Amino acid sequence: MQAIHLVAVNAILIRMRVLVNYILRKEVWYVHAITEEALTPISPILPVHNQATLIRLMRYIGAGDAEIDEVNRNIGRWSRGSVWIELAPGRKNLLRIRRPWSEQARLADTKSAAP
Repeated sequence: MQAIHLVAVNAILIRMRVLVNYILRKEVWYVHAITEEALTPISPILPVHNQATLIRLMRYIGAGDAEIDEVNRNIGRWSRGSVWIELAPGRKNLLRIRRPWSEQARLADTKSAAP
């Protein structure tokens, strides 16, 4: 069987690029990640209770200075935005990223078709 696991329960295993979306609603930031082709959600929507924590989260998962500057600009303009981040392997999976649902369905079909 040829299953490729992108993440473990508690840690990012390989380098991967994701689009991280964030929005401020009623004084709470909500964050989630989608796949590189920007079609499939790969994390639940997570609450972050202040802007400083949002920035620390982005930095921890792999955002560099340019990405943090972009996040700060978007926060100042619209209180929401998206940023491409190359996730750092070996870090805790703080966004709870999981294998895309379409891949999970494909793997389930493969398992049921196996003799």
